[in-house]
Amino acid sequence: MSGVRLLMDGAAGLLRLLGVRVIVHGREWLAGGDPLVVAANHVSYVDFAAIQAARPVERPPLWFLARWDLLPPAVGAPVMRRFGLVPVDERRRPGRSLPEALARLADGHAVAVHPEGRVRPGPEPARGRSGAVRLAAAAGVPLIPCSVWGTQRLLTRGRRAPDLRGGVDVHVRLGPPVDVSGPVASATRTLMARIGALTHATLLATHRPPADGSPTTTGEWHVAA
Repeated sequence: MSGVRLLMDGAAGLLRLLGVRVIVHGREWLAGGDPLVVAANHVSYVDFAAIQAARPVERPPLWFLARWDLLPPAVGAPVMRRFGLVPVDERRRPGRSLPEALARLADGHAVAVHPEGRVRPGPEPARGRSGAVRLAAAAGVPLIPCSVWGTQRLLTRGRRAPDLRGGVDVHVRLGPPVDVSGPVASATRTLMARIGALTHATLLATHRPPADGSPTTTGEWHVAA
């Protein structure tokens, strides 16, 4: 078994062990085995496991752009590559990861990107960076917007322990490709708006507002209806 398969199968097994159910909407946008770019919001450190679980059975595991400058020195870029990760040096030259990601796409793989660049557990995506748009445009492949919701109950910024009350439903919602033929800045804004709309579709379908009417940024917004 390759390192990529080992990591992804292990992550999927961990989700099952924790009683997590991954519910996928729009899986058809990942159908087939052609290269593409998936751009997703980033609400948790385990979003990658949910996105991998959303792919159809015929599609090999996606490669993920991931920061290596936050990892221990022993976990270098070569180790990350063995497990299906394209190293990103966020502190020095993050753009250097794009040629490697392009090479993965040229080899027929799918690549996943978090345009926000870091974990933000709220429902509104932050301003996105342009890498996903530039990558899809340069490779001539579809750019698929993706929303992940529910993983913030497992492991996210500021959360010390998983919230497993009543089990956890994680929703992965995908949409049709974003047009990347125009200006990069405009396409990036459209991408982030589409990701936000996918998240709100999940919220409207599955969540109840806080009982006290407070803004949906903490507490009850984790809980499915």
